[in-house]
Amino acid sequence: MSTFYGLPATGESVTLLTHLVVREDAHLLYGFATDPERRAFRQLLKISGVGPRIALAVLSGMSVGELIEAVAAQESGRLVRVPGSARRPPSGCSSS
Repeated sequence: MSTFYGLPATGESVTLLTHLVVREDAHLLYGFATDPERRAFRQLLKISGVGPRIALAVLSGMSVGELIEAVAAQESGRLVRVPGSARRPPSGCSSS
């Protein structure tokens, strides 16, 4: 949502960084305002059980900086509070 809220007025030009997810039944294109947002999205997709919907929910619920802090401090509690995220912490994270 941070990308959405940062869009310029209708008719003005905008540059978005994209990520294409190819599935058997669909091609899904995701857009990001910054490279750190897109990189964080891609890293989240590498986690078992995390798909595009959950990755977007995480990035809509906290900034990339907050995500990095939560992971570095192993604060899985911050991640599971994000709407739509998994209720169990990823392996390697402790609950805080």
